[in-house]
This record gives sequence, C-alpha cells and structure tokens, in this order.
Amino acid sequence: MTRKLHAQAAILASLAAVTILFLGLNTFLALPPFVQREASLVFARDGTLLTRIFVENREVISIGDVPEHLLQAIIATEDARFYRHFGLDPIGIGRALLEALRRRRFVEGASTITQQLARNLYDLPMERTLRRKLKEAYLAILLERHYTKQEILELYINEIYMGHGTYGVEAASRHYFNKRTRDLNLAEAAMLAGLIRGPEWYSPRANLERAEARQAWVLGRMVTEGYITENEATAAKEAAVVLADAPRAAVGGELLRSYIRTSLEQHMPNGSALAAVAGLRIFTTLDTSMQAAAESALARLADLTENRTGQNGVIQPQGALVALDPKTGEIRALVGGRGNAPPGFNRAVEALRQPGSAFKPFVYATALQQGLTLASQITCEPVTFPEPEGPPWAPADFGGEFHNRPLCLREALVVSCNVVAARLIHQVTPAAAAAMARRLGLTTPLRPVLSLALGTSETTPLVMAQAFAPFANGGRVLAGHTADPIVRVETRAGRVVREARPRLVPGALDPRIAYLVTSALRDVIASPQGTGRGVLRTFTRPAAGKTGTSEDMLDAWFVGYTPQLVAAVYVGNDRGETLGGTGGALAVPIWAHFMQAAHKGLPIEDFTRPEGIEEITICVESGLAAREACPADTLRTELFLTGTAPAEPCDVHRPALEWRFPWDWFR
Repeated sequence: MTRKLHAQAAILASLAAVTILFLGLNTFLALPPFVQREASLVFARDGTLLTRIFVENREVISIGDVPEHLLQAIIATEDARFYRHFGLDPIGIGRALLEALRRRRFVEGASTITQQLARNLYDLPMERTLRRKLKEAYLAILLERHYTKQEILELYINEIYMGHGTYGVEAASRHYFNKRTRDLNLAEAAMLAGLIRGPEWYSPRANLERAEARQAWVLGRMVTEGYITENEATAAKEAAVVLADAPRAAVGGELLRSYIRTSLEQHMPNGSALAAVAGLRIFTTLDTSMQAAAESALARLADLTENRTGQNGVIQPQGALVALDPKTGEIRALVGGRGNAPPGFNRAVEALRQPGSAFKPFVYATALQQGLTLASQITCEPVTFPEPEGPPWAPADFGGEFHNRPLCLREALVVSCNVVAARLIHQVTPAAAAAMARRLGLTTPLRPVLSLALGTSETTPLVMAQAFAPFANGGRVLAGHTADPIVRVETRAGRVVREARPRLVPGALDPRIAYLVTSALRDVIASPQGTGRGVLRTFTRPAAGKTGTSEDMLDAWFVGYTPQLVAAVYVGNDRGETLGGTGGALAVPIWAHFMQAAHKGLPIEDFTRPEGIEEITICVESGLAAREACPADTLRTELFLTGTAPAEPCDVHRPALEWRFPWDWFR
C-alpha cells in the first residue's frame, strides 16, 4: 500500500472513529456562528434590477420556491442517503475505504450534503488533510443537531458554488437560463444539479456536450433512486435546453456599485460591508435607460480624442457624467469613468477639477442680484488687477485676445469673455460670488479671489450638476445640498432600515434671476457665436448650458439643462496632462448625445417665464433702449426685471440733425 493510500485510509478511519464518538454523545454542543453571504440588489426607480453588490453573487430563496425535481436531482447526485444519515454517512465512508483498499488508490469521496455545507459555511480549506476532514465532520454533525433536514437542504441550495461567479441555485438559474428557480423544468434542473461537483468543468457555457453528458448521468441517478421513470428521463434528455445569452456587464459597472456602497456607508453603520453580504434591497432614483445612455455617451469620447493608456493601464483621457431631475433633485444617471476605469476612483463624485468658465453663471447671477442687467456693458480690453498674494493678475480671452469694445453681459456670457467675467467679479466682489455659488449648492471649497470667475476652485461633476439645478427649476435647491441616489433600503425580509427622499426648498435664488440666467445660457447653445453651439447638431430641444475649459486645457466641461434634466459632463486626464481640446469640442458632443437619448419619449417642454419679467428692444452697441436710428443688426429684444429696463435711448446711434429754418433754431 502506498504512503498516499495509507494517509487517505487513515483519514477515512478517523472519520469512522468520529462517527462512533458522536453517536455516543448526548450533550448538545454549541454550533459556531456563520454568515450566509447574499448579494444586495440595487433597483432603478421603476423597480428593475440595476446591479448587484456582493462578495459572493448569491440570492437566497426559500426551499418552498425550489421545484421538487431539482431537490431530487441534487440528492440523487450528491447524497442519496441524505434523509437517512446524521451528517456523516458511515456506509459511504466504509465503501470509500473498501474501494481505496481494493484499488490501492483513493477513488471515491464520502462527503455528504451536510459536510459540503459545513465546508462552505465555514470556509474550510480544500486540501485533504486529517485536520480539515475531522473539523468538517464535527461541524456536519453539529449542523444536523441544530437544524432539520429541510433547513440543511435550504442552506445548501443557497450556499453551493455553481460556476461563473454564481452561488446558490437562484443566481445560477438566472445566469444559465434567465429563469427563476421555481420555473426550471426537469432537463434544466438535471443540468443545474450536475454542476455542483465541477461547476466550471460541467458548465454548459464552457462545453455544452460535456454538460449534456453530465445531465444524462444525473437523470440516470434519479431513475436509480426512484424519483423519475425511464420515460421521463428519456424525454428530459431529448428536451432542448435553451441557455440565456451570456450576461453583459451590469449597468453602471463597478464604479456605480462602489458609489452606492459609499453612499450607504455615509448613512448607515457599516453600510458598505452590509451591502456586500446582507442581501439588502436598495431602491434608488436612478433611471435604467438614462444610466445606459450616459455610459454610451461617455464612451463616445473614444471618437473625439486620441486614446492612450496611462501608467496604471487605464485608458486616457477619462470622463464623468451626472444627470439629475431639477424638479425633484433626484439623481437619474451617474457614470464615473469609461472603458477599463478602475473601481477605486469615481470621477463623478471624487474628481476635484477646475470647472473653468462653467463657473461664470454664478458670477452673472450675483451681478443680476446686485442690480445689473443682461444689457449692462463692460469693456473687454487689457486690464491688470493687483493681487494681495503673488503678482498682478491680467486676464485675457481664449488665445490671449481681446474684443477691445464694450460687451453687454448677455453677449459676454455667450462668447465666454474672460475679461468681462473678471471685471464683473471685481465689481460684485469674489466673496459675494462665492456666497451665491454656495447658496445654489456648490458645496466644495471656494477661494474668494478674482480668478474664481474663471473657475479656478476645484469641484466635482455631481456638485456642478446640483448647483446648476436652481437655474432650471426657478431657484429651488436641494435641502442639505447633498444629492443621494438611495431613497430606501430594506432587509431581505422587507424591513425598512433607511428611507429618505430628496427635498427641494425655495428661496435660494429669485426665480426671475434664474430665468434671466437661463435666457442667456440658452444663447450659449442657440447663438452662432455661442461656445455651446455644437449641441444643436444633435439635440434641438429648448436647453441652456455653459462650457468650461481650465487653464492649459487640462479639464473640459459642459453643464447644461432642460426643464426636465440637468447634466454635467467632465473630460480630463487623471494625471493632469493637457487635453488639447476645449469643453465645446470634447464635453458638448457627449452631453448632446446623452440628452438626446435621455429625452426620448419625454414631452418637449420650454422654460416657464415667471411674473415680474419685462422685455424691450435695445441696441446691443450701447445697451440702451433702441431708437429709429439704430441699425437693424444692432437690435435685440432683451429681458429685464420689471422696472430695471433702461429708459434712456441709445447714445451711439443719434438721429441726423433735422433740417430746420434758421428762425426755428430759436424756438
């Protein structure tokens, strides 16, 4: 007899001794605690499954939801004497020992269903050592003393590994057949039961012919054990088993799962850890179709710029997209990266980046609040501002150029004039502009310096989206300024452990000012000179927005909205290399494609003008009321808060002196 055979025989003999020992015990021994890890399910707002969070992809079900023929197939295959032993099978142990001695090699195991359950519940190592087999036997007998056979079988069918990352029969049924376990027919049940002994080896996805041979063997065992007839077995073998399509990556992927776990951690003790093992039901405000549209739109970045691989193997440049409903404050989509972006860094909520000119609407809102109008003029020409710390600041427009003329505030915002923005924040004060941004929901730190007008304080796409929402909804902000996609969390038993819906509160911004800012931002898209005019190539609904490009083109942004949806798009390299492109070139096309898909099926809505707005025709060269002498191409209908429109006529285009008789000159 070989040394290996001696060792294996010793193991079996020891198990026999353990059997005899436990048969004589009358004491009720304590069973060590265990945790059956179950995937938490994340649902979209319409109740559809969005993704799963898990250490082991398992969905626990009741044994009452399992068809009898699946239970019979498992017992016939794995442990025919399951209902007749006490955790260990002395007959099986003896047979295995005799076979080992007869064949002079170890040919047959003797693990019962209860032993397999013990091995999985307590994560026992797989090596065949005496220590491990004795511990497995000990735990198996304790399980039998603490649970009924049906309870053990229920634990088992939920615990076993079934291949391709699935645990338990319910997750396996969905994976292989896209069915609930209760809907499996005999042919499918036999194929599923055949997986247990070698999940990847017998997988129909790996080798269908091998899986069918294993299925036939299982059906034969069921006939032998008297569970089915030969005719039933033959019919099951001949039945076509239709496999589900190979599952695609879950909507949102690992970055979304990581964000959900982070959100849970902020609001529930050990929320992240619980989500991975506790089988929670997590209900969110996310929209399945919008989430998919956001992922698809961000993937278009591959067509907009040259792709390369960064030092950590992640494709660059990267990006993020966040969309929320301005009417409710609810997050509808959140994508924190594209391609092979790792789960550890969600750019939608963690990437602190300079928004560039996308910050300017907050400065303009401050100016309107302080009494300026969209017709007020500021000259774009070289200017230098002293700085308390560091050298003087001399802002310039893109490319270092200047308009060298007065610009109305509307035009300055449409063409994204940096000099006007700098002069404007100097006039209203950086502190006031920062206070306005904070009031609207821009919660990241802001340095109250003049360059703040050009978006030099870093923020995230999520924060930018929620801070733009008041422009879209008439000045209402999210209570607490914290957008959160999770509205309810339940245990697997249905007990609600957290419930909270976002709540909008009025008063952060005068609705009339919100409408005026929106009016100007609509021209960013609609005007031929607007930096966001590229939107109209794809998306033509009433919309407003602002581009942003940080210094040296490190970051590209577009934040825009309709009455139904506000979305922020960010593009940038993780390590801060220049993009070589602007927000208009890189972020705008992504935003437009997302909005086009996200609005499919929604009615077309326009922005509602509040009371207290008046309009007059002005001359854009003076910013004053138009007169007959003003050329047609200088005329514009402008909006004002009631009572703030200029009364004086244009002082640039004076009428020609009318011919009069000399004696009329003295009248």
